[in-house]
Amino acid sequence: MAAVKARNEALQADVNTLRAALLALQTTSLSEASQPCTNITADDNSDGLITDPDPLDALFTASIDNSKPLPPVKPITSLQLPDALKCKRSVLAFFRCSGSLFHIFKPDDGIALFNQVYAVGSVPSRATLSELFAIAAIGSHYENTSMAWDSCEAFFTLARLYFDDVIDACPLRGMRVSVLLAMWNIMCKHTVALAYIETGLALAEASNVRGQLRPLSIDDDSWVNYKGVFNTLMFLEHWISATTGHVRASGRCQAMFQVFILF
Repeated sequence: MAAVKARNEALQADVNTLRAALLALQTTSLSEASQPCTNITADDNSDGLITDPDPLDALFTASIDNSKPLPPVKPITSLQLPDALKCKRSVLAFFRCSGSLFHIFKPDDGIALFNQVYAVGSVPSRATLSELFAIAAIGSHYENTSMAWDSCEAFFTLARLYFDDVIDACPLRGMRVSVLLAMWNIMCKHTVALAYIETGLALAEASNVRGQLRPLSIDDDSWVNYKGVFNTLMFLEHWISATTGHVRASGRCQAMFQVFILF
């Protein structure tokens, strides 16, 4: 508490100093007000005013090969993309581990998403970014011996940032990212995992994904994907409910789960 109080006092002192400087600039003549800026510009030690770059910035460099960095990928927002090599390793790790157990994405899907984001000159959609970085967030857990925690968290942060966009894009894509964000929180923060699971199940129910009858609005190939992702959502909900003591909110889906398994 003492350290926090001292930091707050230091911040308040900085604010007071800036206020005093602003007041001085507002109450002096134009020539007098410009003199401090001239002194700063002419100061040989002005380089010292520039702070060192944030070490986390190194995590947001888009490059496939360290020896041949790609041109910067135009981001949808002001955020830069995570390092391409770290992302690729994480995606591959996902399909070696969780991806081989849960039917969420096929390896070809992961490769396609990676290429859409990191190909030279590409401008990926927010939904695509959410999907790719959700995969990488889970895969990075299996690369934790050689990857800093900040890299793992960066993938999750970006996937969550564009979560609403992937929901708007397609129910299946929203369900997939719901699964992955839930898995992340099961691994890291159990308290919010159920919220993502329930989001995915709500998307499934809204899309009329129930029983063994395929809705006319869903083609055969997508139907197989819907069923695989839905079964994963149901498994995760039952698993986390059993291990944490949470009461399942999707009792309405119990019958659906019993007749929906086909693999």
